[in-house]
Amino acid sequence: MVIKSIEDLPEGTVYMNWCKERLFKRNQNVIVVTTGSTGSGKSMQDLRRMELHYHKFFKNKFPDINKRIMMNVFFSIGGIATRLADKKEPILPGEEIMLEEVGAIHSAHSWQDKASKLFNYILQSFRSRGIMLQMNLPVFTMLNKSARLLCHFHFIMTSIDYRNKISISKGKYLQLSQESGKHYPKFLRSVIGHTWQPVKRYRYQLPSKELVDAYEIKKSEFVEKTIMDLKVHEDIEEEKQINRLGGNGKPFTERQEKIQDLFHQGITIQREIAEKMNLPQSKISENMVSMTSKYQKWRDLPKESEIYRFKPVSAPSQT
Repeated sequence: MVIKSIEDLPEGTVYMNWCKERLFKRNQNVIVVTTGSTGSGKSMQDLRRMELHYHKFFKNKFPDINKRIMMNVFFSIGGIATRLADKKEPILPGEEIMLEEVGAIHSAHSWQDKASKLFNYILQSFRSRGIMLQMNLPVFTMLNKSARLLCHFHFIMTSIDYRNKISISKGKYLQLSQESGKHYPKFLRSVIGHTWQPVKRYRYQLPSKELVDAYEIKKSEFVEKTIMDLKVHEDIEEEKQINRLGGNGKPFTERQEKIQDLFHQGITIQREIAEKMNLPQSKISENMVSMTSKYQKWRDLPKESEIYRFKPVSAPSQT
């Protein structure tokens, strides 16, 4: 069959043939990045590419393709690490992992660090397994330079055909110069008519309704868990702030804890505390100054108060 125009190309065929060459013939990894603003359709296009990938290369290997796809869709880097270590249902060569917009829940610096470690982990530890990673971000520069250099393909969302429910992107493979360390983005080419022509735009339909529904459920569960984790984190930070009571929050030494015990037993005069502990009064005074720098209001509340329920573990050093 002669393809007369780029619009006549089967959905995703040119890109999937390029992936097939790397994954199944050269035994190489593939890292793909899709960038676009909120609402540009990058998540649905990534999911559709993943759906096409599994139906083309793994249709007869898994009884439930959608279930297998959702096993490999993640919203955090930690989830990917756990999946890669799964020995019960290991990832097969050529399978794909999708990482959703993690940049939204990490600072730029922490995201870059984690992304770099993830790429190195996949490339070095699982190179022979030919794993494919597809991820989306608002902008490509959310990855640091070393991480960007490890990417192989870049899709940029351009528009959405709302009437026909089609998302359109511009895609280029990233050729890396080993000498200069620079990327040279290039269009894939396909035979159109009787000549080779660059494929500059990719048009993808929406994923199947069943897959979209499963994706939305998993995303909703992740968002709810993230909100709960943030709430717990805020509660802990609030308790820590209360515990500091205006000080630096460092733990008391064993000697300082003994002073605290005596103080809350009603022995509040330094001379009397010194006699009980068989120490010079100057040592008691010195320790109390240190205790105040740690918890300015440690004298104000009884030890049974909830203010001490996160009381630090004793440190072995002495003042």
